[in-house]
Amino acid sequence: MTEKLKTRSTEMPITKELARAAVAADGEELDPLIETFVRGITAEIEHRIGQKVMVQTWLWIGDRFPTDIVLPHPVRSVVSVKFIDAAGIMQTLDPADYKLVGEQYETWLVPGDGRAWPETFDTVSAVTVEVIAGMAETPEEVDPAISSFILLRLREEMDPDPRNAIAIEYCARKLDGLRSYR
Repeated sequence: MTEKLKTRSTEMPITKELARAAVAADGEELDPLIETFVRGITAEIEHRIGQKVMVQTWLWIGDRFPTDIVLPHPVRSVVSVKFIDAAGIMQTLDPADYKLVGEQYETWLVPGDGRAWPETFDTVSAVTVEVIAGMAETPEEVDPAISSFILLRLREEMDPDPRNAIAIEYCARKLDGLRSYR
């Protein structure tokens, strides 16, 4: 099983104006550097909490259908479920044949009520599930714990100061409330 990013978010989890203010940048000349750091910090957060922050498209790829498919969380929608059938022909599963089941911090794809996963051809990557996942579409929808952590880490990346370590660790602990434990 593999999870693969298909399309990353075009939106950052904080506005450029807020990012510039955090690092006391007066103009746009630092924007490319700021964006690189913010995207890296966001990836760090996603790793820490086991969830996708901004809306993005992911692929789940497996050799067969497992009992349930653990998807990148939170899932906003399933784009498609494709598989190579027992005859070796690519098929797209009807949405009525599967359903999303989720808890606060995990989402699974399971067969629809009274249904079972179809047989697949014996090959690698026989099943591909494409989903749209992410907590927020815009910076305004981002959890304040995430925004705070990004701003402090950004400031630290742009101007390292050992005194920031305590504040960063404090904000990192706030992320624990968003963490998936899988």
